[in-house]
Amino acid sequence: MAKPASQKAPEPAQAKAEIHDAFIVEKYEQNGEEKRKWHEVGTAFPSKSGKGLNLYITPGLSVSGQIVIVPRTERNGADDHQQ
Repeated sequence: MAKPASQKAPEPAQAKAEIHDAFIVEKYEQNGEEKRKWHEVGTAFPSKSGKGLNLYITPGLSVSGQIVIVPRTERNGADDHQQ
């Protein structure tokens, strides 16, 4: 049975500073200016060996293209990453 889409990936017992958020970035143009909209698609954290990351994609999402992984911020929102 599939998990509900609202259920987040399990978080490890590691410090929150090690948890990362995963986004895909949509580029678009508005009034002649290039803009970006960040869509959160999952959570990443160091593997037990410490030699990589485990990436959990939110259930029910279809994801393609580049995935940007950034350290989780206290606010934990896409607005933190918009430039």
